Amino acid sequence: MDSLKLVETTGCAAFLTDENGVITDWNQAVAKLLGRPAEEAVGKACAEIICGTDVFGNRFCHEECAIQIMVRDGEPIRNFHIDIRTSNGVMFRAGLCTLVIRAEGRRGHRLVHLLQPMNPEGVRPAVGGGMATSAGGAGTAGSPKAGSNLTAREREVLALLEAGVPTQGMADSMKISVTTVRNHIQGILRKLGAHSRLEAVSSARRQGLV
Repeated sequence: MDSLKLVETTGCAAFLTDENGVITDWNQAVAKLLGRPAEEAVGKACAEIICGTDVFGNRFCHEECAIQIMVRDGEPIRNFHIDIRTSNGVMFRAGLCTLVIRAEGRRGHRLVHLLQPMNPEGVRPAVGGGMATSAGGAGTAGSPKAGSNLTAREREVLALLEAGVPTQGMADSMKISVTTVRNHIQGILRKLGAHSRLEAVSSARRQGLV
C-alpha cells in the first residue's frame, strides 16, 4: 500500500508531508480534528498549519523541523506528545506517531503523521496557554526523576548538546564514532522522555542537569 492510500484509508487523523515539510495529503479525520479542510492545508508548510509546541510550551514546529533532521540523519522517530491549536483557537495535546516512507529506487522520503488526541479529561489549560497533565495523570518529560539515571557518558553528551555541538563535533571531541554518539543521544531522549534534542536540553535545564 502506498503512503497516499495509507493516509486516506486510516480512520486516524493523518496527513502526509514530503521531504521539504510540505503537506501533500490531509485526510478527513485530521480535517475534522483541527477544523481545517484539505484545501487549507495541502500545499502548505507543515509548520505553518500544525504550529505545534512541545510539552513545555516551547515552539516545536518551525522551518528547521526536528523530525526531518532526524530522518535525514537516519535516527529513529519515537512517538511523542505535542500541543496543537485548532482553527478556532482551542489547544489540545495529542500523541504523534510518524512513519517514514522511502520508495525503492527513488530519492527523498515521505512522512505519514498520525495524531491521537489525549483524553480531554486528562489535560487542562496551563498558565501561558500550554497544556498540563492533571494530578492523576501520568508524569511528563519534566519529571524531577526523569534524568536521574543518566550515565557519565550521557551527561557528557548532554552537555555538548546544550552547547550546540553537532554530532560529528561530539564524536571528534569524545574520540568515539558518530554511531556511538547517536546511541548516547537516543539513551538521553529515552531517559528524559524527550523526542528531540531541543526538548532534551529544555528538560535537562529545568532539572538542573546542565
